[in-house]
Amino acid sequence: MASTTTSFTREVWNLLVSNPNDILDWLHKEVTGNPVHVTVEVLCLVFIFYMWGMKPHKRHAIPPGEEPTREEKDELIRNWKCAAYDKHTLSEFEVEGEKEMVVVGYEGNKIDVEGVGLCKDFSTFNHLGFATHDKVIKNSLEAVDHYGVGSCGPRGFYGTIQPHLVLEEQLKKCYGTQAAIIYSFQYNTLASIIPAFAGRSDIIVADKGINMGISNGVFLSRSKLHWYDNNDYSQLEEHLKSIAAKQGANPTRRWIVTEGTFRNTGEITDLKKLIELKKRYKFRLMLDDTYSMGVLGKTGLGICEENGIPTSEVDVYVGGMDTVLGSIGGFCVGSNTIVDHQRLSSVGYCFSASLPPFSAVASSTALEIMSESSSSIATLRKNCLTARLCLSKSGLSFTNSEKSAIFHITFPASSSLSRPAQEETLSKIVADLLSKGIAVTRSKYSLSEPFPPKPSIRLTMSAAFTESEVRESMTTICETVKSAMAK
Repeated sequence: MASTTTSFTREVWNLLVSNPNDILDWLHKEVTGNPVHVTVEVLCLVFIFYMWGMKPHKRHAIPPGEEPTREEKDELIRNWKCAAYDKHTLSEFEVEGEKEMVVVGYEGNKIDVEGVGLCKDFSTFNHLGFATHDKVIKNSLEAVDHYGVGSCGPRGFYGTIQPHLVLEEQLKKCYGTQAAIIYSFQYNTLASIIPAFAGRSDIIVADKGINMGISNGVFLSRSKLHWYDNNDYSQLEEHLKSIAAKQGANPTRRWIVTEGTFRNTGEITDLKKLIELKKRYKFRLMLDDTYSMGVLGKTGLGICEENGIPTSEVDVYVGGMDTVLGSIGGFCVGSNTIVDHQRLSSVGYCFSASLPPFSAVASSTALEIMSESSSSIATLRKNCLTARLCLSKSGLSFTNSEKSAIFHITFPASSSLSRPAQEETLSKIVADLLSKGIAVTRSKYSLSEPFPPKPSIRLTMSAAFTESEVRESMTTICETVKSAMAK
């Protein structure tokens, strides 16, 4: 083998020596014909030889006697502190020493708060009590026994199970659309859908009142973004009119993004006005109606049912199952084109593990109960009106729409307190109300919020309360808030 290699090398060398002019002619032809290519190759060869000739890096040896002992190493490890986390700097939305409210159980219209005990639940979105409904729990446990807990993967990779298909079919029929699609996490539903339909060259006109999950989707799309003040339809129309005039006969994809009921204010959007504007200026509408479910409409299907408008009038209609349905996840209903596009292009659907089967069964059961009886929805409406009247008579500043089940109590506009001072006062109010057996929550926001709302105490209404319980609780809440804000 060695002799064969040696003879081959000798033949190559003889060829080079015997025909030097041919080699020189070839080199000259290459350099004059393609100088850039030759230059790059030469530089690559120089770099390869340079790296080949470099000496391996050697760690500097510690001089004898300077190596720390085992005891000294242990002492250094014990005393080490990470500078980045040694002292946490509070943001303007945080309150030092504030304790998180941890719910460890339910009992009727009360929640069991860790370290406190049973408190009337004015803090969760369990408006109709489905999170603790006997039939929902029973069917969910049966689903765990039959299907197990997890779904083993995304919908397109062994993650589709019978309850998913049943729930999608149920949602499609309830909302009267061609198709439906479900997601495993409500917060990421629109954050996944918006980038699937809008790109760099497209335009989004968004309400400043949208919650953080929707804002994430707006920013992830990298579309050209225009904001309008919360429910300011004259400002919205100015944006739409200006964009339509600039684009003329060659429009890009253009979207209006908003909520049906705003999580951060409790106010309800004017859907009829939105549809009128989107048709006039040829925009598409993307609506998150999570916080209208179970509250608006005769059977609790949300803002479209409340206004007598077909859901198909909204191009992308999104809802959540982690509020009134007492489960987790989100969904989108619409045309076949809208839904099929998401199955291939929405990252939250394509790459996230699908909804656990028992959660899908819980949502299906709650949706079935809600559609069969509207008595709880009627009770919820009365309780919302009672709470609104109590707040109005108290003279407190608050945001809410007449039929909304979300209330935000705020400081008056004349308050001279800084935001951190207001947040601290609100935190004390929440703790004081907990000690009185009433659970509400301080609204908390992220530094990433593009337009953080005013500091507030958020309280939500439930159909599980009687009218007298609502009046009694609201009286206590109003007195506690007024007393604390007067200091």
